Amino acid sequence: MLLLYYFCAETWFAILFTVIVEIVNPDVKAISIALFLFIMNNIGGNFPVIVAPIRDAIGYREAIYLVWPGMIAASAVLFFVASIPLKMRNRA
Repeated sequence: MLLLYYFCAETWFAILFTVIVEIVNPDVKAISIALFLFIMNNIGGNFPVIVAPIRDAIGYREAIYLVWPGMIAASAVLFFVASIPLKMRNRA
């Protein structure tokens, strides 16, 4: 199952880089990609560390529900919010 998950994750990672490169102004492309990689690796990579304290507070199953699909849903919402300026720019 992890093989399937990693295949899908790596596929979307390439699409996400393409979207970042296309919607960001050329002046800040490198900074945007660097910031994205920093957040993805240093913040997103440490989410498994927060499972233990959450597990102690609300239980293991609920902690996994909060960290895995909860953060995927949060990233989907943030991705949608970040696409609003692109829609506004295309209307003008």
